[in-house]
Amino acid sequence: MILPMKTWHETVSVLQGIIEAQRREEPCALIILTRVKGSAFRRPGAKLLIRADGSMTGNVSGGCLENDLRERALAAMQTGAPVDVHYNTGSDEDTIWGLGLGCDGELDLRVLPVAPSAPWPTRLLEAFAPGAPICIAWPCGGEPSACHAANPAADVFLDHLEPPCDLVVVGAGDDAIPLVALAAEAGFTVTVSDHRPGYLAPERFPRAARILHLRPESAASHLPTHARTLVVIKNHALDMDRRWAAFFDTTDVAYLGLLGPRKRCDTLRAGLSGQRTDRIHGPAGLDLGAEGAEQIAVSIVAQLLAAATGRTPIHLRDREAPIHAR
Repeated sequence: MILPMKTWHETVSVLQGIIEAQRREEPCALIILTRVKGSAFRRPGAKLLIRADGSMTGNVSGGCLENDLRERALAAMQTGAPVDVHYNTGSDEDTIWGLGLGCDGELDLRVLPVAPSAPWPTRLLEAFAPGAPICIAWPCGGEPSACHAANPAADVFLDHLEPPCDLVVVGAGDDAIPLVALAAEAGFTVTVSDHRPGYLAPERFPRAARILHLRPESAASHLPTHARTLVVIKNHALDMDRRWAAFFDTTDVAYLGLLGPRKRCDTLRAGLSGQRTDRIHGPAGLDLGAEGAEQIAVSIVAQLLAAATGRTPIHLRDREAPIHAR
């Protein structure tokens, strides 16, 4: 099972925002969700950056706590002192900004004011460059740092961060455009590949990390094929799709999605080794009644997220465990 990808991107984004504020010599505050009991919109590790002008990047709730946290963050910028905040959203009393939230959860958050001269945001951002899992220790006092997870102090929140999964979209036709955009927005690092250079204009896929002109026989040294890679094959050319499917069948990819009707997918599947058939999804996507490229993209990305997190998709109303329980 893969940890949520959103927190990796969010952490990079807020660190970049902090560094930009420091360049302008402006104070800001970073808010980190450190503990959740019961129901909550986000999981521990979610982050919110609040600038001196009140503008924000990220979120730690569905919008019900951010206004109150803004006021706490602005106050912390004045004092320079970190503060831990506790919310009980299960109360029906008017305890938070005049609202009885009734969300049946308890949350602890850490508000960390950041001085314009603090060096740790740059050091932490540099730790993300290798693209490997990292752990950040966030103390209530003192500077955060990349760390090992062993034996933390009682007041230190250990933030385990996994890099995003790789998604390879093979086939850059027009129906790949919404798929790539939505998958990138969902947190995947997306590589687009096609043997037809005319489809590979960068402006078609502005959110793609890489756009490659490849055929399966020359792909081995260019594409990710590790166990945190997911693949969708959608060339709409049977022979080319067959060759690509055979290539990925020999790799460690976690998910292999085939586009097209079931009979076509069965034809592609028949040419594979027959091992690890659980990772092959053809037709790719969930049964959402989707029609058209945009809706099909939603169907496929929903299935990709389920595959990445080890979930069997069901209606949330039918889930007995807490929504975010792993």
